[in-house]
Amino acid sequence: MPDENEQVELNSQTNPNRQYGMLSVNDAKLYLQRYHRGELQRHEEYNEGRRRRTFSADLLEIANNDLTALHNQKVEYEFEGQPVNISLAAEVTEASDEGQNLLQEMDRQAEQAEDARIFDSFINPYNFIPTPERNCTDEKLGDHTPSGHHIYFQDRYSGTIEVQLTTKTPLLNVDASTAKPDDAKLHQTFVMKKDVAGNPVLPATSIKGVLSSAYEAVTNSRMRILEKRERRLGLRMDAKKGLNLIPARIENGRVVLYTGSSNVGSGGKPDDRLYAAWLASYGQHKKSRPNHFCKHGEFVWAYITKWHYEKEYWKKGKIERTVFPFWNVVEIAAGTKPCPTHTPTDKRKPWNKALEKNEYLTRLEIDHDDQEEEPKGQWEGGYLFITNRNINSKHDERFFFSSNAKIDAGDASPGSDLTKQWNELIVDYQEIHAKDDKPGPSTETKQSDVVWSRHVKGKPSDVANALTLSEGTLCYANVNFKNGQWTAEALFPVNISRELFHEPPENMIDESLKPASSLRQLSPADRVFGWVAQDADKVRNKDSKAKVAWKGLLRVGNVSCETSEAIEKVEEGQSIPLAILSTPKPTQATFYLQRPNGQPVSRKEDGYNNGQQIRGRKVFPHHRRMQQRHFDINSLKPQEYRRADNVRDSQNRSITEWVKIGTEFRFKIHVTNLSQVELGALLWLLSLDEQYQNEEHFLRFGGGKPLGFGSCSLKIIGSDLRNGKEWAQYYRSLSGQLSTSDQDSLRADAIEAYKLAVRQAYGNQRNEFDSIEFINAFLAHARGFEDGPVHYPRLEKKVGTVAENFKWFGREGPQLPLPKLQTAQAPLLNYMNPAGAENTRNQNRGQNPRQRNNRR
Repeated sequence: MPDENEQVELNSQTNPNRQYGMLSVNDAKLYLQRYHRGELQRHEEYNEGRRRRTFSADLLEIANNDLTALHNQKVEYEFEGQPVNISLAAEVTEASDEGQNLLQEMDRQAEQAEDARIFDSFINPYNFIPTPERNCTDEKLGDHTPSGHHIYFQDRYSGTIEVQLTTKTPLLNVDASTAKPDDAKLHQTFVMKKDVAGNPVLPATSIKGVLSSAYEAVTNSRMRILEKRERRLGLRMDAKKGLNLIPARIENGRVVLYTGSSNVGSGGKPDDRLYAAWLASYGQHKKSRPNHFCKHGEFVWAYITKWHYEKEYWKKGKIERTVFPFWNVVEIAAGTKPCPTHTPTDKRKPWNKALEKNEYLTRLEIDHDDQEEEPKGQWEGGYLFITNRNINSKHDERFFFSSNAKIDAGDASPGSDLTKQWNELIVDYQEIHAKDDKPGPSTETKQSDVVWSRHVKGKPSDVANALTLSEGTLCYANVNFKNGQWTAEALFPVNISRELFHEPPENMIDESLKPASSLRQLSPADRVFGWVAQDADKVRNKDSKAKVAWKGLLRVGNVSCETSEAIEKVEEGQSIPLAILSTPKPTQATFYLQRPNGQPVSRKEDGYNNGQQIRGRKVFPHHRRMQQRHFDINSLKPQEYRRADNVRDSQNRSITEWVKIGTEFRFKIHVTNLSQVELGALLWLLSLDEQYQNEEHFLRFGGGKPLGFGSCSLKIIGSDLRNGKEWAQYYRSLSGQLSTSDQDSLRADAIEAYKLAVRQAYGNQRNEFDSIEFINAFLAHARGFEDGPVHYPRLEKKVGTVAENFKWFGREGPQLPLPKLQTAQAPLLNYMNPAGAENTRNQNRGQNPRQRNNRR
């Protein structure tokens, strides 16, 4: 194998038209790979009517068959600002000192072209390997009690496999115990785990964890670690749905509706003004706040006047409008005194906000029906509903009242369905925001006045009380007309709330895939890598002799680093602020769920309902486009793994070093009593590059996987595997010598047995092994894709911009489902809405809304 680090110059001869030299694999590899895959267009020029290509057909043919054969290949070329018309040379005579470094120049041009390229699509950092329903009774890949460790079984294999692991992208194996916190910003900076000699440490447990996850996927085993989700998840409801919710109060264990001055219309929508009156409280409206501001839930008298609200915004390239009338609270008086009779002056000013970059326009007007005098309002008794300024744009609280007769909408006593639904929803609120510092998007500015809603965080008494529907609880109700009366079907703590899906995530997983509860249910991955019952304590409480754990049949030995000076450090006193790693959001049903036919759920509202299924096992595909030059540890150039503007705060972490690309580790895997199929699955995982010689395959280790870190190749460099019969003969002989064994044939037979078992269990013998859906998806994730950059969804294409991921899933974004993981096609997602939306937006920006209305 040629030394790929050797720099070979392409020196020119005296011939002014043709120049001669030799290629270097290290220079050629990246460019030629891109060239073949169509990522770069071929360099074509016309000179005197003759087409001239950068590479000749004979060179391309060599590269297609064996790229390494280009090393030291004699070539001739012409130089016209760049090397062109390169072809094989018959002979190279003595080279002059006036040569050009051909491939370095070509690689530089390719790098510049790639840096300048703006893709229209991107690839999400994670995807899913499908999990078809298992046949638990299958003899080889089904469930059964493990073989045991007490003897060597004659038809099972034991021994060692020696493996070499090589890093393709930098490895982040951080040492959490040495984190250097910045107390002011709650930001932590990490170094790598190292031994006393300064070599990087890769724990055997980390390797075993990665292998067990991969093994679980390629054998379609049970999900060995699965967080229990018996409660339903919540998702933020559409803002328009809030118009149909009715203010309610819990009185004597019943839901009592406060409908203001309106009647309940179709779907719960008011037939006139909004049910609850607006109470100016924050921002520029704070100036018109009533003189007496009471506590949440307190009964007060309020003088209210008629107002009108209009909002215009852009959605998918067109203007949409929201218009409704409402009551405005002018003055508040204590409810302990008689109802006042005077007429206060309405001090609230109309609010006209120009259409800005955030693409909305609002206007508040006094509804005076073209009269010269402002109409009089009215005094009403009711309750203050104060949820705090939980978003920066919030300007009003609410006042619940009812001029009409109050409506009894159902049972809310302890143990009722509404009480259970309420508790699930509040728990979901508190869990999803448990680690958040402030409410609202992290990128939102001017958040100094933003605080949590009382049911999420705040006073411990408020948070605890929010979990139950106690007497006097104020809320909003979603109602349905049944048997001649309005009935509450769900209750919410705020007007635009999270709402629960119909089913918990646990119901979306087939029983054959759920974690084993006994030794008889152990799937291949459980038997090989070990198992612990998830409800071990409960099982032991019922039966103290019950088996709740299994040791497994595989052990990873000591891991040694074979590369000297494998740690690469940043300059003294510097660090790299990593991009924010997004937390899992299983509520995004279009990414996490699929329909029974295997197609992704297309609308997030359809998630976690009867018939939907979990997409599969979450994986982080290799970032194929990320080449070594992206990982310049001291470069300040924007990269997907670096936080925009080098921000360091509580949301991200920094590193001062990483394990270099090309670092080699070696370790031995010790196995005991594996069946031929169980062994074959392991060997297939460890020799993917050998199985598919035209492709490179990588498993992901360490931290920062969504950012491209931790791609490592595995290679078997030796093995000593024997069945139980051979081990028995060895111990009976007492000779100290093992009989010779054809390890290559043993490994190949085991791999073929595994492939056959997969075809028999999930297809048929005529099916190609690689075409079976979960195998194909695994290969796609190990190979990665180079059709676009890899990052979390965002609207902005350019690297280094502040990513407001939530907007991509909102009405501004394309709201696309996550494509399936397969080798035939990259799972590409679009950045923006359909073409033309931006142009339409720009044409309309700044125009008077009435002009736009007339034009429509």
